[in-house]
Amino acid sequence: MAIGGIYDQIGGGFHRYSVDAKWLVPHFEKMLYDNAFLAKTYSMAHGIYSDTWMKFISEDILDYLITQMSDKSKGFYVSEDADSEGEEGKYYVWEYDELRKIFNDTEFQIANNLFDFNTKGNFEGKNILTGGFAKVNKSKSDFGIEEYNNIRSILFSFREKRPPPFKDKKIITSWNGMTITALMQNYFLSFDEKYLNKSIDVATYINSFITENNELPRYIINSKPFYSPTLEDYAYFIEALFKLHQGTLDFKWLDIAINLTDQVIESYWDSETAFLYDSSIDVKDLFIRPKSLYDNPYTSSASKMTEFLYLLGSITDNLKYLNIVDNLIENMTPYMNKVPIHTLSWAKLTDLRKYDKLDHLVIIHDEKNLKELVTKLNSERSSDLIYFAKSYKTKTNLDIFYNKVLTDDKTTFYLCRSYTCKMPTNSINDINNQIKDLSSLSD
Repeated sequence: MAIGGIYDQIGGGFHRYSVDAKWLVPHFEKMLYDNAFLAKTYSMAHGIYSDTWMKFISEDILDYLITQMSDKSKGFYVSEDADSEGEEGKYYVWEYDELRKIFNDTEFQIANNLFDFNTKGNFEGKNILTGGFAKVNKSKSDFGIEEYNNIRSILFSFREKRPPPFKDKKIITSWNGMTITALMQNYFLSFDEKYLNKSIDVATYINSFITENNELPRYIINSKPFYSPTLEDYAYFIEALFKLHQGTLDFKWLDIAINLTDQVIESYWDSETAFLYDSSIDVKDLFIRPKSLYDNPYTSSASKMTEFLYLLGSITDNLKYLNIVDNLIENMTPYMNKVPIHTLSWAKLTDLRKYDKLDHLVIIHDEKNLKELVTKLNSERSSDLIYFAKSYKTKTNLDIFYNKVLTDDKTTFYLCRSYTCKMPTNSINDINNQIKDLSSLSD
């Protein structure tokens, strides 16, 4: 996909879909949610395989979103149109003679090797550029990353002079939540502050529009919020807030997420049918109250919300949350048996509920060296252990922090399984050894 024309080789980001099996000719529209999920996917793949090319694509997508699809400290825009000047793809395709005039002879040869264009073209007599960074990554020729960056910069500057496609500048809460999660996924691998800072900016911006009764905006236009949020808005924004909590160790983000979760239960959970609905109970003008059960084109909002209910409920032994989780899984079992390909997220939750050992780490920190601590937590741990944190100054009634205090006036770690915690320690190395002990018990 990233080699093909469905990827914008010059500006970054994926177009909406391809009309052929080779990912060559796209429908040139770009969607925020597509790029958020793909950035996260490539980043996760890089984390597993340490592939430079996957890392580049993930970062390139996010750089595109940050520089081209957002407004300073505000949120991310919905989409870019496929057409400009009344013609689909005009902004993105190139005539051979046009490319010949842009470069000198040496640059032209490098550009041709990188992006596979020719006199016949590959799309209505014009060229959709393909190849790109993958060519650099796998090439044994003389050109490298510096030449690639130079050629790409020349093409980007030339293309910027063209009339651009229209941008839909709505800021949809759920899609911005997805994008924050993608940014934080990259932050946990690179610890590049730009991803964290952008995440904080966007979350703070959307949070500024949350009402006193914890109603999220559905979308924002020109800093004017429009309400009637859906379950999707809550589910994906709550996930983003939890990622921010883990990236900053700031209890504020967890606290907001919990308040929003309680609002979901009040407004979207129906105890009689035992389902989470897409629309709030306050919405009265619908013939049928819709439900989002299936993973298509992304994880079901009900499943995503259930995931957080399980996460928080299992770690804090919140029986209210866990009863909702169990009821939802039971109701979804027939759907999982009937259409497994569209209910994989529910199957994952079912497996987690049945076999999870409830391991978690509670951190009471002294507000010092927090970035260094986050870095160690995400680069030295031997498992994907869930951790919750707060400053020793923060007051909360959340059970998970009950009787958890600093020891020796230093950041203190409590490693727990099934609500029973080991002796506290001030050493992250001790925690890593304890995690290995827990893992051996699981084996």
